[in-house]
Amino acid sequence: HLECIAATSPTLIGSAWVAGAFFNRVMDGRVSTMFSNREIEEWHNHPPGILPDQPALYLPMGVRHQRGMVVLLRGEGERGFDRKDVALARKFTLLAAHAFVAREASQLEAELLNKQQAEIQSMRFNAAINNMSHALVMFDAAARLVVWNDSYLELYGLPRQSVRAGITIHDKLRQLAEIGCGPEDYEVYAANLLSTVAEGRTLETTRQTKDGRTIRIVNRPMADGGWVGVHEDITERRRAEQKVVQMARRDALTGLANRAAFVEKLSYACWRHRELGEAFNVFILDLDRFKQVNDTLGHPAGDALLQQVAARLRSALDKTDVLARHGGDEFAIIQN
Repeated sequence: HLECIAATSPTLIGSAWVAGAFFNRVMDGRVSTMFSNREIEEWHNHPPGILPDQPALYLPMGVRHQRGMVVLLRGEGERGFDRKDVALARKFTLLAAHAFVAREASQLEAELLNKQQAEIQSMRFNAAINNMSHALVMFDAAARLVVWNDSYLELYGLPRQSVRAGITIHDKLRQLAEIGCGPEDYEVYAANLLSTVAEGRTLETTRQTKDGRTIRIVNRPMADGGWVGVHEDITERRRAEQKVVQMARRDALTGLANRAAFVEKLSYACWRHRELGEAFNVFILDLDRFKQVNDTLGHPAGDALLQQVAARLRSALDKTDVLARHGGDEFAIIQN
């Protein structure tokens, strides 16, 4: 039996793919188990490890091959072992133990490498989301929070300990509503969000906070049933957009409506007169000898004069009247 194992060991043991084995020590005609692994524990209810003082593991006769396993067994008889047998057994034991330990070491190295790679990926992920300018949150299919970044905490002024993994969307919305940053009827908003995400559609909303900010929120569904929410403070953008609109419809010098705005207002007054019978008056006036002011006193003086005229006309009109700078030194009024 020992010669058979020694002959096959370069293939079965040297290739380091042994799935389970125990190795017996032969000394003075006695056989005891000196090494076994987890497979042996599962198959024979025997503890794994180096067991120099444990009785030998026995199976019926000789060498067995089970699921890629090679085991050394003692026969049924009481025959002793000579020196040659002991040498072969020792050689087999060393080869098999070396192969098994090499496999375990390879698996451990692979596990450590995978763990290191996972830690590196986690560090990169955290660095990426925490350096985003937008606030980000991620909820799983059960509507529980799984990911958030520092920008989210900063956007709503939340203490770090107030946000934890596993909190539901309802609890999160209620928390934001309590500090004036969430929807007033958060239950309705949550129901609408969940139904929209379940249909695979994106939900985009804007929210006004109690401190006057405008928050844009875009919730995009994920393949696993959850969603990613991106929160952005667009207050300054809205102000800039409004300013651009005002500049397109306002005279920069006087702050009055410009010619384009006046034409729109005049068209609307004509429509109300035609459809509702409401009457209105239109005044067009200009400043005599305004060119002389610019020529003698300069354009800054002319600009100051136009501003004064605009202020005095505005003070003489009702809030419902329309006052516009029609161009140059001309002004136009629509009076109800």
